[in-house]
Amino acid sequence: APGAEPSLRVGGQLGAHHRILGRLASTQPLLSGYQGALLEHALSLPHERHELLLAWAYAEFREHSLERYDELADVLLASLHERLAPNDRLWTKLLLQMPRLPRTVLELLRSDVASAASPRLTLGLTTLRDLALQRDAWRPACLELLLELCTAGSAPLRAPSIRLVVSMAAGEGVAQAAAVDQIAARAHSHAAEELEAALAAEEEEEA
Repeated sequence: APGAEPSLRVGGQLGAHHRILGRLASTQPLLSGYQGALLEHALSLPHERHELLLAWAYAEFREHSLERYDELADVLLASLHERLAPNDRLWTKLLLQMPRLPRTVLELLRSDVASAASPRLTLGLTTLRDLALQRDAWRPACLELLLELCTAGSAPLRAPSIRLVVSMAAGEGVAQAAAVDQIAARAHSHAAEELEAALAAEEEEEA
């Protein structure tokens, strides 16, 4: 019960409480009234209750099909994305800690960095960086989007994207050597592709 949370937190039992609620939610029909109420409960205080969302996600991941998990995770993350402030790092934290990310997350990330005027641009870029460095399965997609931003759009959008990719390729503040090597190799390959395309376009103009 919500009113019990302060005493559970003091007693160090809040984590167990969240795991019980998460397991219970995973036994309910997908997006049922109970699940909807629990989601609203968690989102009403996301910084205090994000562990509840994680416990629920892990219970769903263990007990059900990937199709059901992805459908639920899509709703959980889209709702959280809408509720949080544009610069709230809790968004990044949850993306890094979820057992699996549905592919729809990429569209949310793309919308965050679609314009230099986006209030979510800074967080969107750093989230793409963190996912590329810390979630191996998401490295290719996040890196390709960052490289796309480096060569497309307005200068105010390209500049921070280029700085971010350069720092990633240089391994600044990064412990994962393998990740850095992959990022550097793809960044160099992308630069070569862009140069080749530019030279080809120039030759066509001269012809």
